[in-house]
Amino acid sequence: MPRLVIVSNRVPDLDGLQLSGGGLAVAVLDALRDNGGLWFGWNGLIAGDGDSLDVAVNEHDTITIATVPLSKKDYEDYYLGFSNSVIWPVFHNRLDLAKFSATQVEGYRRVNIEFANRLSPLLRPSDLIWIHDYHLIPLAAHLRVHGHHNPIGFFLHISFPTPDVLVAAPEHEWLMDSFLSYDLVGFQTALDADNFHRFLLNFEGASQSENKLVARGRTIVTGVFPIGIDVEAFAAMAHTQEAEERIERLHRRATCTLSVSTGSITRRVCPNGYMRFGDCWNSILKTERSRPSCRSRRRPARMSRFMSRSERNWSNFPARSMGSLETLIGPPFATSTGPSEEIRWPPCLGAAMLVW
Repeated sequence: MPRLVIVSNRVPDLDGLQLSGGGLAVAVLDALRDNGGLWFGWNGLIAGDGDSLDVAVNEHDTITIATVPLSKKDYEDYYLGFSNSVIWPVFHNRLDLAKFSATQVEGYRRVNIEFANRLSPLLRPSDLIWIHDYHLIPLAAHLRVHGHHNPIGFFLHISFPTPDVLVAAPEHEWLMDSFLSYDLVGFQTALDADNFHRFLLNFEGASQSENKLVARGRTIVTGVFPIGIDVEAFAAMAHTQEAEERIERLHRRATCTLSVSTGSITRRVCPNGYMRFGDCWNSILKTERSRPSCRSRRRPARMSRFMSRSERNWSNFPARSMGSLETLIGPPFATSTGPSEEIRWPPCLGAAMLVW
């Protein structure tokens, strides 16, 4: 059976993976623990001047952990820079948030080349390589340069942008060319896979047969493989002794926070941002009653589904939230804060969110 090799930007603490239950852990942990394998990536440390940048290899049961630190420059250019200041916003269709610089692109390329240089000596011809997420899109191409013809898969944990957004991003050509070095590319949703297909078909001249794409002499297979949290692990966390103690403290405190979207009111009656709900609510009511002009203000259209009439009263808004709050923290909350037919929701408040 081939050895599974996982490559990710970060290699987490395996002792804490069961509790974290995130997408990466859910995706690879069981496979590695059942069959063994190698996990390679950044150890989360930033090396100082004179510190070693060599690969550290450790055995963890059936899993071999191989990690490297990053220099401060690599961390700033590759991680904070191109990965999270360009790819992240662009892949979420937010070109307006992207902050591009040639130095960051060079840092992104440099770290991926260095990862390939460090990983290459650890690979076997029969290894099955699985690379994760947007930090390492070009890694397969650099491994191919080293002569590795292993099957290599890639999974994108974030969304994939629409073609018109991606084509407007600087350096998108070589980034998309890098995908052609993979044998399998996986996405979270069918929409993400469709955006990927459309880009290759429209801008790379690819041909498609079902989930296979042929472009520039390379054939890649795409698939949709949704990953989520480990639901059972998260549910179990709610039944620990620590969780029970925290829930008991919340019941005793029975404190609620009101967040109001109208800044003038929050600054006037809640200058510190947070108050006990009853005190803050009474202050807002007092302010509302002293400002009749407030009732004539136009409500934002987006709130119409929450407040169709200015006469909507507190006991009915929001009914679902009130019901869940009473269930969570009990009757003392309802009696202490006093929702009743006499208290009406202030029409000029855009929205409110109750956080127990």
